Amino acid sequence: TPTLIPPGGEIAFGNARFLAALVAAIALGLSAWWAQPKPLRLAFYLAAHSVMLFGLLQEMIELAGRLDGPYSSIRSALISLTVAAYALLLIVAGVAYRMALNRILGLGLLAVVILKLYLLDVWMMQLVYRVIAFGVFGLLLLATSFVYSRYRASIETWWKQDGDHA
Repeated sequence: TPTLIPPGGEIAFGNARFLAALVAAIALGLSAWWAQPKPLRLAFYLAAHSVMLFGLLQEMIELAGRLDGPYSSIRSALISLTVAAYALLLIVAGVAYRMALNRILGLGLLAVVILKLYLLDVWMMQLVYRVIAFGVFGLLLLATSFVYSRYRASIETWWKQDGDHA
């Protein structure tokens, strides 16, 4: 019977691989905070998010191998849902902290997930996993729409600002 804790005892998100990604992302984030030329700050900031998302995706891929069912469908659904959830968190953080860059990154990641779902997952995933992935992704899109409609006036004002917080 499958288990979320493999025989080696590694726990999802409680292993050396994820800890290394987390520490690297934090170090890159701090580098972005302290770096002086703006392009260098942006590079460190994007690298921090890339490393964090990569670490999360590695954990999801590992988790997919531990679950019952067709590996490729489960893996693809977990990847889509993880990227979509990360994008939603970026959008929420962008609204909360008035950071246009986070909002743009979040919307860009949502666009990548939409393309992935409609160009790849539709053909690859089994029906039940396709329904789950599209359903949860639909809920995430509704949440994003709610955030944008609820704070529309504030976002329009913030969007016009320079966004030096990145």
